[in-house]
Amino acid sequence: PASAGGAAGGAAVADPLDDLIPRQSIDKLIPSAAIAQLNHANWKERKEGLEQIQGILEANSRLKPEMNELTSALKLRYADSNMQVRTLALDVISRIAAGMGKGFESHARTFVPPVTAVLADAKAPIRASASSALTAMAEAIGAGPMVPGFASVLDSKAANPTLKQDLFTWLASWFEGHPPEKPMDLSPIALPAVLALDDKLAAVRKAAQACLPYVIARAGYKFVIDQTNGLKAASRNSVIPLIDAAKGQAAAKAAAVAAPKAAVGAPKPVSAAKPANAGPSEVPSEATSAPSNRQSVIRAPGIKAPSAVARSLRAP
Repeated sequence: PASAGGAAGGAAVADPLDDLIPRQSIDKLIPSAAIAQLNHANWKERKEGLEQIQGILEANSRLKPEMNELTSALKLRYADSNMQVRTLALDVISRIAAGMGKGFESHARTFVPPVTAVLADAKAPIRASASSALTAMAEAIGAGPMVPGFASVLDSKAANPTLKQDLFTWLASWFEGHPPEKPMDLSPIALPAVLALDDKLAAVRKAAQACLPYVIARAGYKFVIDQTNGLKAASRNSVIPLIDAAKGQAAAKAAAVAAPKAAVGAPKPVSAAKPANAGPSEVPSEATSAPSNRQSVIRAPGIKAPSAVARSLRAP
C-alpha cells in the first residue's frame, strides 16, 4: 500500500518498471477532439468522448504525472446531469490514478473534492462508483493527501447526510486495513466527525463513530474534545461519552498495530538442537551424548594395536 505522505526525505522512489515499460504522457495520448467532446451540450457526445479516453487508458496503464488539457474538462463531469457520463468520468479518474501511482498526488487537490461530492447523490450505484474511485486514489497515493479534499466537502453545502454516512464509512473501512500513521494529519476532519456524532440520522452517527478512533489517534483526544465547545450543552453531554469510548478504541487499535511490529523485532529464543528423527523421550545416542570418561589412545605410526591373543598372554 502507498504511504500517507511523500517518499522519505522527499526523494522520489524509482520504479524498476520504468525502464522496461516507460510511462506515457496523457497529454500526448489523448487527442484534443476527445477532450473537446467532454464539453459538448449533447450528453451522448460527452459519453462518446469519455469512452474514447477510457479505451486509450485501458491500453496504456503506466502514465506520467503530467496532465494539463484534460484536467478542467474532466473535473466538470463529476457534476454532470447524466449518470452514465458521471460513471464513465469516475472510471477514467480511477484509471488515471492507478496509472500514475504516487505521481497522482499533485492532482489530488483538484479531483478529490468533486469525486467525494458524488457521494451526496441519491442513487446507490453512482455512489458506489465514487467510493471505488476514492479507493483507487488512496491505493495510489495513500489517504493522507486526500484529507484536505474530504474536509472541504464536509464543510460545504454538498455534505448532506448521505455523503457524510458514505464518506465516514469509507474512511473507517480504509483505515481498518491501512491504519493511519505519522505524519498523517486527520485534524481537518475532526470537527465534521464530531458534528456528525450529533446528527439526527442514526446511520450518520454510526459511521462517524466508526471513523472517530482513527481521528483521535492522529489528531489527539484533547483536540477532538475541543471541537465540542461550539455544541449546545445537551448535544455536548451526549457527544463526549462517544468520544471517550472512541479514545479507548483508539488505544486498543494502536496496541494491536504495535504488537506485530514488536514481535518482528524481538530476538528468537535459542533452543537445543535435536536430531530430526528423535522423539520427545528418545535417549540421545553415544555420538550425540556428553563425552564419557574413556580416554582415546593416540598411537605412534607403525605400531599395531595388540591382538586379543597377545592381551591374554600378558594377563597375570
